[in-house]
Amino acid sequence: MSDLFGTPVVFKAFVPGDPIAQGSMQARCINLNPLYALVRGKRFADILKWRPMLAVYSDNAKLKSWRKSMDKVFALTAKASGICEPLNAPLQTTLVFVMPMLKGHVDGKDKRFWAETDYDADKLERAVNDSLTSGKVIINDSRICDTRRKKRYAQPGESPGVHVTIRILTQEER
Repeated sequence: MSDLFGTPVVFKAFVPGDPIAQGSMQARCINLNPLYALVRGKRFADILKWRPMLAVYSDNAKLKSWRKSMDKVFALTAKASGICEPLNAPLQTTLVFVMPMLKGHVDGKDKRFWAETDYDADKLERAVNDSLTSGKVIINDSRICDTRRKKRYAQPGESPGVHVTIRILTQEER
C-alpha cells in the first residue's frame, strides 16, 4: 500500500471510541510543611534537609481508558503489520479524528461536518503520539516530522474513533 508520494505506508490502524484530548499535566506540591516532619518524629537535622516534592499527574479517567484502548490496538496492529522494533526514522503521521455525532446530527437538524468545537486537535494528537510510543510502534514521538490531521463528526452509521496512518519520510521529500 502506498500514499500519494509513492512511499509505502508502514502502519495503518483505527481505534474505535470517543477521542479524548490529553491536556497539560497538573503539578501538586506535596510535603509542604517542614513542621509536619517534626510532628512525625523526624530529627531536626532531617528537617533542615527538607525539600518540597512535586507530583505530576493527570486525573482524567476517560483519558486513561482512551490511552489504554489505543495502546492495545496499536500494539496488536504493529505486530500484525510486521513491526518487530519500534520505528526509528523520520515519520509522517496522518490522523483523522472522528468525533461522536451531535444531538442535532441524529435528528437531522445539524448538518455540520467539521468538528470545530470539540477538543483542540493538538491535544488529541498528543494523546495519539504518546500511545504510539507506549504501544511500541515508534521509538519516540520526536521522530514525527510531519503530521496531517483532520477532526470531523461521525456520519450516520460511522463509529467515532481515530484513523492513524504512518509512513517513513524520504530524503527526496525535503
